[in-house]
Amino acid sequence: MKSSLNITICVGNSCYSKGSCAVAREFRKLIRENHLRNIAVGASLCMQHGSSEGVSVEIDGNLIGGVTPRNANDVFEKYVLKPAACPSR
Repeated sequence: MKSSLNITICVGNSCYSKGSCAVAREFRKLIRENHLRNIAVGASLCMQHGSSEGVSVEIDGNLIGGVTPRNANDVFEKYVLKPAACPSR
């Protein structure tokens, strides 16, 4: 995996009301469960990428909309775990 990775979760009014705190908890849980290091989980006010389906999240420069606690595992796998398996990225 890269030496460090940033996960930024929108906590603007709309995303906050759609569960941004629960999404942050889910990402932190997944980081612990996968024994990963050098991953920072942070917050940002409105990321201008609203979605009626969920929260906006930025992972390593990729802006993802519609993230929920239910699909956070799929997002984590796609943007955190799979790129780590391909170091030529």
